Amino acid sequence: MKVDTTRFGPLDVPDDDILVFPEGLIGFEECTRYAIVDRRENRPVWWLQSLDRPEVAFILTDPANVVPCYQPEVSRSDLEAIGLATLDEAALYVMLIVAAGPKEITANLLGPLVVNPRDRLGKQVVLRHSAYSAVHRLAQPAPASAGDGSGPPC
Repeated sequence: MKVDTTRFGPLDVPDDDILVFPEGLIGFEECTRYAIVDRRENRPVWWLQSLDRPEVAFILTDPANVVPCYQPEVSRSDLEAIGLATLDEAALYVMLIVAAGPKEITANLLGPLVVNPRDRLGKQVVLRHSAYSAVHRLAQPAPASAGDGSGPPC
């Protein structure tokens, strides 16, 4: 598939690399097809580029880059919706939000993206009864303490 993107210009996306989020992402339910754009110079982050709307792209990272012991409790129904039996089979990503600048980058630990890498299906889940935050600051002024919304201690 060839897609003209706002951020990266024209992209050739092999059909085998297309990720489908049948329910879309929160706030972008109409966008169901995506590709992960891997720019080596940007690692450990990637771009999740919408194939439905060329101007829509999100910055992703592995949640272990943010909270090394990140262990979300994803419901069985959320896993089954994308053909998974356990979370161990999934690839997990969290979205990064860049507000005013690099010191203001936050990670959405409360709404991770769970991907079935075998079937290329994904789902953004909202964790229920979780200590994780949707606005976890990457540049923490001091070590995180219990109850600050950054998640349970390791």
